[in-house]
Amino acid sequence: MNQLIEWFELEELAKTEMDLAGSTSDKVYEILKTVDVKRRREIIQHLINEEAPLRIDVL
Repeated sequence: MNQLIEWFELEELAKTEMDLAGSTSDKVYEILKTVDVKRRREIIQHLINEEAPLRIDVL
């Protein structure tokens, strides 16, 4: 999850606006509800293409 936050340059939001406790899917949800639509689409595309084949808990 930290790598995802770094890739999309969300460190500041992660410190101030996101509650990153809980499961991986809870963290992904928290990230997605915090960012704008364009960024949300980029993150979802990344998760589907890069993470989903490796980690079923992300979906």
